[in-house]
Amino acid sequence: MFNDKNWPVFVLTNQSGVGQGKYEESDVLKLHTQMIQDLVKKGLSIEAWEYSPFHFNKGIGKYKRLSFTRKPGSGMALKILENYAIDLENSFMIGDKKTDQILIPGLTALLIKGNYDMDGSKSLVFDSIGEIHKYLLEQI
Repeated sequence: MFNDKNWPVFVLTNQSGVGQGKYEESDVLKLHTQMIQDLVKKGLSIEAWEYSPFHFNKGIGKYKRLSFTRKPGSGMALKILENYAIDLENSFMIGDKKTDQILIPGLTALLIKGNYDMDGSKSLVFDSIGEIHKYLLEQI
């Protein structure tokens, strides 16, 4: 739907598994490359991908630190905003954790119930991506 409407799509992902030594940054990049290839085959595109390998508690070595890039920090989103003209008031972040409520005024988060606790969420919470799709169609 987003590509059909010519809306730019971005991926912002915490990847603390890198910081914890569970996998390498090259594995993240390989996965993103494979996902891009799979999407292109379907005629779909993602404008840009950003990831944060850090974790303030569980990280190892250079990855053990607080990072403004780790969601809900806004570092990854600010990097995207530096390179793309985005109207935040008409944009949204879709995620499955409360940490996907990025700390940028004007950016709406839409959350999907899943494996993570949503109690205390300040965002709209949906049971499925299908519900989010329906909601967005009603909004536009």
